Amino acid sequence: MSWVSATRSEIIEAIQARLATLTGEITRRQAIIQQQLASAAKHDERRQAVSRLKALAEAVSHGLTSLSPAAEPEPFDNPTAPGEMTAIEVPRFVEALARLTDRYVRQRFVVLRDSILARVGKRLRGAERRALLWSFEASSLERFLTRFWFDVLQGPLAPGSVLELIQDVGPFEAIGLGKEVADGDRQPSLMTEVKQFLSKASTVFLLLDAQWPILMKSQLARSEILPILRDAGGLVVVVQCPKELDVAESLYELTRMTTELGLRPDAYLANDNELMLSVLMDRLAMEGERLNTQRDEAQWLKEFEFFSREQRDRCAKILHGWWKILERARE
Repeated sequence: MSWVSATRSEIIEAIQARLATLTGEITRRQAIIQQQLASAAKHDERRQAVSRLKALAEAVSHGLTSLSPAAEPEPFDNPTAPGEMTAIEVPRFVEALARLTDRYVRQRFVVLRDSILARVGKRLRGAERRALLWSFEASSLERFLTRFWFDVLQGPLAPGSVLELIQDVGPFEAIGLGKEVADGDRQPSLMTEVKQFLSKASTVFLLLDAQWPILMKSQLARSEILPILRDAGGLVVVVQCPKELDVAESLYELTRMTTELGLRPDAYLANDNELMLSVLMDRLAMEGERLNTQRDEAQWLKEFEFFSREQRDRCAKILHGWWKILERARE
């Protein structure tokens, strides 16, 4: 009898305990977020995010009750294992269980995305159902799709010389994918396709590199997409955030850049696994001028209590950096 077979019950109990922990964590964070959002009730999109999180917690609970192990586990051989190969038995539902866990862990990015779209949709009806994703670099777009759009966009996607269009997917009427390319490699119809897509109320997700704001400004200023973005219905700036980045300084430069180029973003997102960065950067970019004193800085930090200690420490550093930048600007 293999080791896995002999300890099957312990494995199943461990998996169930992990899912119970996941469910409890989602429920705990949802409760804390409710408290945090209650202090900023004027922001309707945050209340909508809470509703989505509640539905998410209920879905996890339903997923737990609906899962049951198969009657007869199948043997699995690992041909790459060194030495003698041993057949082990794994319940059939383990793979599905792992996928379910991964999906609900990642679902927080979809909740944030939809809350941002709801914000734009309140200002411009219908803009939440049409999204144009535009990037100056392929790998950052790929990461953004994997992180924030995995629920509706799957499989190989390769925007480039033409606008890639996906219609009637999930809650979206249409999603367009576009990437800046050299003039010689671009089809003449690309910008025409972009204009046609944006002729209806839509939200543009513009991916920008925060590490090189001056270079990014020059590149965007030369692009034919800029005048189109100025007239776009909704605009969300998606910021690339390398770990070594001075977030406060780079975000401040990006907000100045968008203003100087005549863009009016509705929101900011961080293309990063730390959800805290998206929440904080959006708050700073949209309301950062209100951070007038160190007391304001401490008050803002209290709103991030539901994140881990390490994330709160990083948040505090970014907030203090932003406050110092504003102090210098006011001198």
